[in-house]
Amino acid sequence: MKKISLSQGLFAAGTLTVILYGILAWLSWESVTSPDLSVFLFVWAGVWGATLAAWLLTVRSVRKDRTLTIPFKSIWLWAILFRLVGLAALPVYEDDFYRFLWDGWRFSSTGNPYSAAPATFFEDPDVPPHMGAILENVNYPQVPTIYGPICQWAFLAAYLIGGSSLIGLKLVFLAADLLALFLMQRLCSRRHFVLYAWCPLLILETAFNAHPDILGVGLLLGAFVALGQKRSLLAASLGALAMGVKVLALPAVAVILHLGSNRFKAIGIFMLTLALVYAPFLLQGTLAEWKGLRVFAEYWEFNSSFVGLLQWAGLAFIPAKLIGIGLWGTVFIGLWVQWLRQGSGKAVLPLDIAYGVLFLCSPVVNAWYLLWMLPFVVLRPRIWSVVALMVVSLSYITGQNLGDPHLAAFRHPAWLRPLEYGLVGIAILIDWRLTAKKDTPSHCRSLLSHR
Repeated sequence: MKKISLSQGLFAAGTLTVILYGILAWLSWESVTSPDLSVFLFVWAGVWGATLAAWLLTVRSVRKDRTLTIPFKSIWLWAILFRLVGLAALPVYEDDFYRFLWDGWRFSSTGNPYSAAPATFFEDPDVPPHMGAILENVNYPQVPTIYGPICQWAFLAAYLIGGSSLIGLKLVFLAADLLALFLMQRLCSRRHFVLYAWCPLLILETAFNAHPDILGVGLLLGAFVALGQKRSLLAASLGALAMGVKVLALPAVAVILHLGSNRFKAIGIFMLTLALVYAPFLLQGTLAEWKGLRVFAEYWEFNSSFVGLLQWAGLAFIPAKLIGIGLWGTVFIGLWVQWLRQGSGKAVLPLDIAYGVLFLCSPVVNAWYLLWMLPFVVLRPRIWSVVALMVVSLSYITGQNLGDPHLAAFRHPAWLRPLEYGLVGIAILIDWRLTAKKDTPSHCRSLLSHR
C-alpha cells in the first residue's frame, strides 16, 4: 500500500474538518436553540480526530526526515478556512456575547461599562431598540460585568465596527487569533504547530463562540516573544495587559517577570502599565470588574473536580473553594522551587502543569478557560494535557442543553464529571508510566529559543 505523504494527509484532514465545521455552522442557524448534543459530539469527535491525525502525521514525518519542509502555507490556509466557517456561524450553546455587546454599547455611550448592572436598565426608555433586544438576552443581568478593561476596549471596538451585530466581536477576536497564531509559530517546534493552529477548542471558543480569552493568550505569547528578543520591559507591559483581560494570566506573568533581564525595572513597568489600564475606570469611582468578580467568586460553581468532590463529601462551598486555592498555591510554589533548582535561565516552569492543577482546584472550569493552557500544551505536548483540551467541552452536556426538565439548567448528569476527569486521570497515569520509562525531565522546553 502506498504511504500517504504529509501534504496529502493535511489535505484529507483539512477537508474533513472544514466539512464538519460547516455542518456545525449550518446547524447553528437551523436550530431554534443550538445543535442537538449528539450531533455536536459527533462533529467534535471528528474534528479532534482529524486534528490529531494531522499532528501525529507531521510529528512522524519530521522524525523520519529532519530536513523535511513543513507545508506551513497549507496549515495556515486550512486554519483560516476553519475560522472563516466559525465566523459565519452562530455561537454554539453560548450566550455570553450578549453581555459583550451590551458592555460595548455602555462603554461607547457613557465611557464606563462598570457603572451599573444591566438589570438597572430594563425599564429605561433611553435604551435604543436595537440594544433593548440585546439587553433581554444578557445572562445574570443583576450582576455587574466581570470582564477586565482590555476586554472592554475590545468590546468597544467591536461595537464601533458592527453595532449590536455579532460580526464586530468576531472580527476583533479573529484579528487577535491570527496574531496569536503568528506568534505561536515563532515559539513552538515546527512539528507541533498544527496542533495549535487547528486546535478545535480554540476554533470553537473563539471563531464560533466569540469568547475574549484569545486576547490574553495573544498578549502572553507576545510577551514571551519579546523576552526572546531581550525586551523584558515590553514583555512586562504585555503581561500587564494580559492581566487586564483576566486574572488567569497570573501564572504565566509570574514567569515572564522572573525571566526579565532587569527584574526590578520590569516589575515597575508591569505595575505602571496595570495602573494605567485600570485608572480610567477607578477614577470614575468604580472598581472595574472586581465587583462582579466578587459575586462570581462567592456563588459560582461549574464543572469543578476537587471543589466538587469536597462539596459532595459534605463541605460547604466557601471552605471547599479556599482549600482548593490553598492546594493550587502549594503546588505552584513547589513547581517554582523545583524550577529554580533546575536553573530557570534555560528552561521554563511547566506552565501546562501549573494551569492544569489550577483548573483541577478551581470551582469554575468553563471550556474556554483552557485556552490559557493551550500554548504551553503545544510547547511540550503530554497525553493528559491534550486529553484535557479534548474532553473539557463535555461540560456543555447540561440540563439546559439536554432539554432535561429534571436537571437544573447548568447542572451536569451524575456520570459526566467522573467521565471527563476520569479520562484525564487515566491519561496522567499513562504519561507517568511513559515518563518513568524514558527518565525524561519534567520541565518545559525553553520558551526563549523560538523553535
